[in-house]
Amino acid sequence: MNPKKILLLAWGGATAILHGQAPFSGNSPSDTGWVEVDYEFKHSYPILKVFGGGLMYVGDLRSREGLKRFWGFRPAFGAGLEQRFGKWLGLSANFMYGWVASEKRSINEFVNFKSRIINADVRTMLHFDYLLMGRQTVAPYVAAGVGYINFRTFSDLKDAQGRTYYLWTDGQLRDQPQDQPQMGFPQVIQRDYKYESDVTPARNNFLIFPVSAGFQFKVHKYWHYHLDATYFFTLSHFTNSSLQMRKDGYLFVNAGLRFFISQSQEGIYELKKIREKYKDALR
Repeated sequence: MNPKKILLLAWGGATAILHGQAPFSGNSPSDTGWVEVDYEFKHSYPILKVFGGGLMYVGDLRSREGLKRFWGFRPAFGAGLEQRFGKWLGLSANFMYGWVASEKRSINEFVNFKSRIINADVRTMLHFDYLLMGRQTVAPYVAAGVGYINFRTFSDLKDAQGRTYYLWTDGQLRDQPQDQPQMGFPQVIQRDYKYESDVTPARNNFLIFPVSAGFQFKVHKYWHYHLDATYFFTLSHFTNSSLQMRKDGYLFVNAGLRFFISQSQEGIYELKKIREKYKDALR
């Protein structure tokens, strides 16, 4: 066996051990070790997607500037189905659950919030793996669509002892308002970062418009990984704060796994054959 085949076999073994999936065939015609399947068969069934990543709030209620604004990611995860039509066009249905959070201080108002988000959308996908690049192991794609969001917003308005936060002009939070007669000596208090108060606006169901771009990494002929960034334009505000002038938005940066649901005897046979070849190579 030449060194090139040994390297391919070793890389396939590492992939199988790490991911518990069938490795590449040592008889692949591809120089990369990726075994291609005829696209008409491969995309004749829906593609199952599972993914997870971070959500970042994009809107007026942000105190951080510059690169610090990108520190506010919150977890999110989801799943979806995609159907390919020919070599380049697809239609994707997606579901996501996650959180966005931010805060802003001004002379007159201190706003903080954390919103639980549930959204579903449908996107038109444009794939470039066959259209521009042929059978490449890294394939870019773009997408755009429309969806629907439901959210609930909570705010941290009181500390652990139940004292309400009041923002003073020196930037400190105290337990009494600055512009009213004081009862004793106002104390500086610290946030406990527990979002105990429900401040959801009266309307918490709105349309969203996702725009996506990403890359697929074709590590196996029935399994792909992807890296994706999706920006969601919304028609809503997550709070009723007077500091908000524009509509809110949020960015979802995620990684995920795509499985080609080729539920035919040919597809099942091909998966078993690759698995058996790899087992035989280890003996």
